[in-house]
Amino acid sequence: MAQQLCIGKGNAKLSKSTLTFSIPAGRTCPGARDCKAWVSAGKIVDGPYVIFRCLAASNEVMYPNVHKSRVDNLNVIAEALKEDQYTYASQILIDSIRPKVTKSIDKFRVHPSGDFFSERYLATWLLVAQQFPSIKFYAYTKSLHMFVHEGKLIDLPSNFYITASAGGEYSHLEHLFPRVAYVVNTEEEAEALNLEIDHDDSHCFGNKSFALLVHGTQPKNSIAGAAIRKRRQQGKHAGYSK
Repeated sequence: MAQQLCIGKGNAKLSKSTLTFSIPAGRTCPGARDCKAWVSAGKIVDGPYVIFRCLAASNEVMYPNVHKSRVDNLNVIAEALKEDQYTYASQILIDSIRPKVTKSIDKFRVHPSGDFFSERYLATWLLVAQQFPSIKFYAYTKSLHMFVHEGKLIDLPSNFYITASAGGEYSHLEHLFPRVAYVVNTEEEAEALNLEIDHDDSHCFGNKSFALLVHGTQPKNSIAGAAIRKRRQQGKHAGYSK
């Protein structure tokens, strides 16, 4: 029997009708820039151009078991991708997801942590989505170059929704995507950009760009950290928790 992957169900933002799959933050994000951070030897490491720290990386250093489960997921997938182009890896994912699917499951968020780290890996997920046509698969990505061919967005399964995440190495391709998610420090900043703030990923299925309020543990003396503290002092939204 193939090794089972860790498939999550909901989180502080998402309902229990959403399944999730994560791999290590930063290490699997070739397009990350403004948010790039990762865990090394139990400590957080910020990338050279970080403006706001990746929440997933912060969670991994706070919860070692979470980090381990994501590393285990990556190791299984990476090993499977060595076997062939992507069909073996997709079958492992399908076999791990299927037991988790109930009548209430209608969404699957790919990568609350991590990103598409290779074209083979992306192709794996497109195959997986086709096997569960009643579920909406969706993801944020900074690996924009993998979704573009000859100046156009590649064909995706009808139940696969991709949102470009602003502030990455391939930001020049953002205009090719149906929606872009921008991280902002304040509600006023989102309003000035004429962007609605998303708190539950519901905007990932529309055709309008939107904003995400920065949250989580931030680098010392950072603008993002100061903004979160100020919002908390003002009794405004400052983060997500159970």
